[in-house]
Amino acid sequence: MKRCAQCNGPVSIEDRFCENCGFDLRSSQNQTADFYQKNGSVKGKISTEIIKSANKRIQLKNSQMPIAKVSWVITALMSVILLMSYLEIITIHPALLIISFFVLISAFVVGFMFKGRAKKLQSLIDGDNLIASWTMDLMDKRKYTNNLFRAKKTKNNALFVITSVLMVVIFGLFILFIEESDERLYMALTGLGILLVLAIVAFGFPYYYKWVNLRKDGHVLIGAKYAYVNGYFHNWDYPLSGLQSIKIINDPFEGILIMYYYTDRTLRHTEGIEIPTTAYVDVDALIKSIKAAN
Repeated sequence: MKRCAQCNGPVSIEDRFCENCGFDLRSSQNQTADFYQKNGSVKGKISTEIIKSANKRIQLKNSQMPIAKVSWVITALMSVILLMSYLEIITIHPALLIISFFVLISAFVVGFMFKGRAKKLQSLIDGDNLIASWTMDLMDKRKYTNNLFRAKKTKNNALFVITSVLMVVIFGLFILFIEESDERLYMALTGLGILLVLAIVAFGFPYYYKWVNLRKDGHVLIGAKYAYVNGYFHNWDYPLSGLQSIKIINDPFEGILIMYYYTDRTLRHTEGIEIPTTAYVDVDALIKSIKAAN
């Protein structure tokens, strides 16, 4: 349970102000929220209604839970379809039965995985496994979003070039061995159509993600093996995964860089999270706490 630094009263991680004393929970100074004092405070005290109203506007929702719930619904739906087919209540084509079975398995695995992620994120929201939390201001969020945009755009451009070259080679070979001119034209148009779709995805999605990221909550929650950053949840507590390094960065913004690794069917991968920090966060103490917990 997180507690107020001024009155030691219980507070929630998404609260901006303590409901007991009005202390600004995201400030390093022992002060109340001056901005809200004009709305009914007396001698530095803020009414509980105003504080609750301010806190309500910045509540943090568990972004992993809806995905888990949708997966469970799909699992239940596919189970009903397969059961009805088994009992001969309905007749389904064998190919659709196979697809339904694989959708059932996939939805169950996704639901199970995101249920676990939802519990981990909730432990940060509740403060049980929380080491530090803050909220990006508008300028920091823009820097953070622009940095992600540049990285995504560079990666997509490289993948598009590689994919385009491979497609030109593959479709070119097919066209060379096709004798009918109509079939050659059909093959060429098919290749161009696929390239057009890939181009839209490669060049358009970075702008879409930038638009989405600028509208997210800007909250940062750091735990020993989890991190929630502007709507996205990262964790490195699975088998064959862990923290690789954490350090202070000054470019493209002042903050920290968390590097962690995970292993899947394509072997080991490394992921980096660049997170802008605020002036009142003791970055050195934060880094020591994370390293000690890993």
